[in-house]
Amino acid sequence: MNSQLSKKLQRTLVVFPAIAMVVSVGCVSASSAHTDVSPIAKKAPSIVNEMGSAAWPTALSVLARLKVATPIATGTKDKRARFRHWSDLDKDGCDTRSEVLIAESSTPAQIDAAKCQVIEGDWLSLFDGVRHTNTSNLQIDHMVPLAEAWVSGAASWSAAKREQFANDLDDPRPLIAVTAEMNRKKNAGAPHQWLPPSKSYRCTYLSDWVAIKNKWKLSVDVVERNAIRKLLTTSCKTTTVAPWGSKQTASTTTIPSKGASGSQTALAVLATIPQAKEQQTGYQRSLFKHWSDLDGDGCSTREEVLIAESLTKAQVDAYGCKVVAGDWYSPYDNRRYEYPSDVDIDHVVALKEAWDSGAHSWSASKREQFANDLSDERSLIAVKDSENQSKSDKDPSNWLPKNSAYLCTYLANWVAVKAQWGLSMDTSEWGRIKNLLTSSCATTTIAPWGSGKSTGAASTGGSSSAPVGTTAPVASPAPAVPQSTVAQQPSGGSGTIPTITPGAYCTPEGAKGTFNAKSYVCATTNASGVPYSNGRARWRQG
Repeated sequence: MNSQLSKKLQRTLVVFPAIAMVVSVGCVSASSAHTDVSPIAKKAPSIVNEMGSAAWPTALSVLARLKVATPIATGTKDKRARFRHWSDLDKDGCDTRSEVLIAESSTPAQIDAAKCQVIEGDWLSLFDGVRHTNTSNLQIDHMVPLAEAWVSGAASWSAAKREQFANDLDDPRPLIAVTAEMNRKKNAGAPHQWLPPSKSYRCTYLSDWVAIKNKWKLSVDVVERNAIRKLLTTSCKTTTVAPWGSKQTASTTTIPSKGASGSQTALAVLATIPQAKEQQTGYQRSLFKHWSDLDGDGCSTREEVLIAESLTKAQVDAYGCKVVAGDWYSPYDNRRYEYPSDVDIDHVVALKEAWDSGAHSWSASKREQFANDLSDERSLIAVKDSENQSKSDKDPSNWLPKNSAYLCTYLANWVAVKAQWGLSMDTSEWGRIKNLLTSSCATTTIAPWGSGKSTGAASTGGSSSAPVGTTAPVASPAPAVPQSTVAQQPSGGSGTIPTITPGAYCTPEGAKGTFNAKSYVCATTNASGVPYSNGRARWRQG
């Protein structure tokens, strides 16, 4: 076996100290014809990117940074020949095409070790949603085609820089394995000339396109820019561009802890979860002490989640840390809500399901930790109360969110929580999840555990470990915040005090109201004197 290739295979053996788990790779002797190479998972990049932002920018904002210029007119007909591609820049015995095929196969790729030629594997072509096991039906697509790069600025590059672009493995986005026919149809087309048939992939496709152009400082022409902007504005406003440089690394066999090197597919994590018959006796909700204040900051777990997940700054009554208003997106039904009374905090893996799956043997302290887990935003989520009640204690074999766009995320989160807490799955649950992941979410990844919730600033629901090009669901427009108007009462008057809605906008300032036998005042500040974010008066206790 080529010594460099041998080293490459050895590098796919990765040990995570926190979990003491080694990934097994089927290395064979030099006399063997074929070698199995473990699939290389895509790393979840750091939340701070090279653009200097503390959070992932939207694709629209990155598009706005791109230089707009007329395509370079040159006499060069065969622009592709100006880019030396499928090189072996890292000198490991595998050319770029083989590197991508090995990286993107969802099962260990089978290769001819003598020349690092990939023979078989399992690839999902994101352009059309077709799976392939034979490389003859696949091509490696340059997301921004070489001819497009040439006319957008690469014509002035050195030959070495063009070779780097054509073989860019520093990030998963520039090169992708797709159905050969799709690659031929795309040819050198920009997004205003060609889009992938898979509509669910288009937001990610556009995000990746602008990310690559931004990284390599390539321009866009006016028609291209306007078309991308229209598509993003219409369907992908919340789509983000992840930081550049997410290295490819060997996949692991269980969910890594915070600080581990990367993500792995939900299917890979699912494979590590034991199947066992459920323990369905002895459960009581009171056995899981929930909505505690484990960090002692005066806010219960429910209020912590409401504050963390409000899309706008949550309005909090300082007396008792009670959230009175905010803006919450419920991914289960793809709706937004402004009143805490409309929102439940869902345990993604319900307490009874946890009990049945292993928590019955835990200590009371560990059950309390599970019920109030703020170490990662996947454990607890703010959703419409009726959706939470519909879900109850059901697992994915009996209940799925009505918002189909959230299916893959929901399944990945379920698997992540079960893996993190060492919970088992029953046969029907495990089988149903595997079938759904295989058919609809084969490339969905699970990021390292430990990206805890922030309890202050608004959150858009994006995890710091979200996969590259993650597309957030497009939420329905928020319903208008109701405004209560109360006639000004004369000083010392004995008029009837109206019943109001806590947190609603109100006028005039200073008006009095009541709700559930408690007194409220129309004010522009909270009870501590801190002004509300938009300066408008709201009903608060006082």
